[in-house]
Amino acid sequence: MTNSPPPRSLLMVAERSLLGAAIAEEWLAQGNRIAAIWTSDHRRLRPNLLERIGAAVTGLPTLSSIARRHGIPIRQIGRLSRMPDLEREVRATGADVLMTVMTHSIVPEAMLALFDGRAINCHPALLPHFKGPQPLQSMLHDGCGEVHGGLTLHVLSPGIDEGAIVAQQPLPLRVGEIPEWNALSVLAVRRMMRGETAAYLRGDRQAVPQQPGSGHYRRVAAGEFSITADKSLALCQHLSRTIPPGTLLWLPAPADAARRGSYRIAEALRRIGPATGRTPRIGWLTIEADVTDARIAMRRRHKIAEIVARIGESLRMRRVLARAARAAGDGPASG
Repeated sequence: MTNSPPPRSLLMVAERSLLGAAIAEEWLAQGNRIAAIWTSDHRRLRPNLLERIGAAVTGLPTLSSIARRHGIPIRQIGRLSRMPDLEREVRATGADVLMTVMTHSIVPEAMLALFDGRAINCHPALLPHFKGPQPLQSMLHDGCGEVHGGLTLHVLSPGIDEGAIVAQQPLPLRVGEIPEWNALSVLAVRRMMRGETAAYLRGDRQAVPQQPGSGHYRRVAAGEFSITADKSLALCQHLSRTIPPGTLLWLPAPADAARRGSYRIAEALRRIGPATGRTPRIGWLTIEADVTDARIAMRRRHKIAEIVARIGESLRMRRVLARAARAAGDGPASG
């Protein structure tokens, strides 16, 4: 009889996400423990209303509910490089594995050295392509989602998203199919955690180095995926077609001191005439504003619309999960 490997202890650095929750749940299902979850989220991973609705409809737990059920401490952190006594704080958790999930936190080299190659990041694209932040929006915007859509688990390294690849799963990403992609990504990352990742941590699998200079780092400029006055009508229409529903924003021009913050926009927008030079008109239902070559009207996306949309998206996810469960003869985990 083969002896089972001893359980491992994980330190997660994560934000609120479906992938983070799926990784945590699969890790625990393998008999391991999570020593702590560190997050920059000021809510300490507490789900908002839309996330609670999504969890209720899909049956997928949130990372917060997993932590609560298993008594996992959640700690809010700032920049890891500025944490006093970082190495001592990491050692105090007792963790021998580190995972980062959907976070912008940069892990210092001194922290990586404590894990001796057992530090892994989950990146929602097929590396070496689309390294960097916001790969989903970038792929949809650039029209590359069907080619480079997927998940990569890779060893953390000093270079951003440059570490050796532990596991990959292609998942073509298409405009209008984000709920389906989200559901498939949850199933895929759980398979990768109990398959290739577990084998890598046992020493039964080698990570494959990325070729130097391969792929690309996709930089994202401030406001690149938002409707702003310095964009053309054609570009704004492209954004309205490709950026996932619920994430498209209109940002007032910095010079418009009376209008601060951002406004969530529904997918549809229309041209109402040439640019006028007038200030934006912000109504309860619509916004009229200039872009470089037109005056446009945008329909605002209010909370009620967000709730209705989230229910619909979650039902689509649940159908994908149910089909997968029937095919596997097992149901999705709930909590």
